[in-house]
Amino acid sequence: MCEWIYEGDVYTKCRHFRGRFHTHDQRDCGRTHCKNSSKHIHHPKDECDCPAIAKDYEKTVNMFHLWCPRCLEPKPLLTPPPVSASLSRTSSSSSTSSSVSTSSTLSSSSSRNSRIR
Repeated sequence: MCEWIYEGDVYTKCRHFRGRFHTHDQRDCGRTHCKNSSKHIHHPKDECDCPAIAKDYEKTVNMFHLWCPRCLEPKPLLTPPPVSASLSRTSSSSSTSSSVSTSSTLSSSSSRNSRIR
C-alpha cells in the first residue's frame, strides 16, 4: 500500500496531529499488484482490477508542547431538552393520582392491623 505524505503539526499535550497540507509526494510500496506503485505489472492501469489504495503518512513539521486549537475551544454545556407543556401536565396528574392511591392503600392496611389486635 502506497503512502501519500501529509505534513502537519503534533501537539504533545493532547497527542493530536493537525495536518496542514499534502505534499503530493508518494512513498512507493513496490508491490506488483498496487495500482499506485511504480512496479505495477498490469498495463494500461485503467483497465486493471488492482486496488488503488493509498494512506496518509503523517510527517511531523512542528512539535508543540501545548494543547491543539480544537482541544482549547470551549465545550458547549449539556442542557436537558425542553419539556413540552402537554407532557408536563400528564406527568403532574399521574403523580397526583399515584400519591392518592398510595395514601388510600396505607389507610386501609392500617385499619386492618387495628382489627387484628
